[in-house]
Formats: sequence, C-alpha cells, structure tokens
Amino acid sequence: MINYYDMQASYSGKWVERAGELVHQIHDGHQQAQAIDWALLDIFAPFRAEYELGLEFGSLWQEWLADTTAAV
Repeated sequence: MINYYDMQASYSGKWVERAGELVHQIHDGHQQAQAIDWALLDIFAPFRAEYELGLEFGSLWQEWLADTTAAV
C-alpha cells in the first residue's frame, strides 16, 4: 500500500500493489488545499480488514465498493 502526495502541486494518490503488480489506484489532482486528501477514498480499508481477519486478498473489495457506492 502506497500513499503519495505533493504539497506544492496539490495532488495525492494511493495505490495497492501485490507481488509487484498494481491492483487498485486512486488519484486526486484537484485538491482544495495543499497536502489534504480532498476526495480520496481509503482504498486500503478492505485490504487491512482482510489481513486482520485472515481472509483471502481481494475478497472484501467488491463488498467495500458496493457499500461505498451506496453511501455516496
């Protein structure tokens, strides 16, 4: 899990990588304030939960995505 940002250019992003392969990513290039995640979702949450619960990698992604979509 990688979190990156540039305080001067007002952008940030997150990506999930497994075995050297990009699995999911999100990028916000239009932040309203420098170094603040204005619209980024926490895409790490389902992967952290899987790890804590001992579940298979990626098994909670679709459920998290559906819940997030419903909430929005």
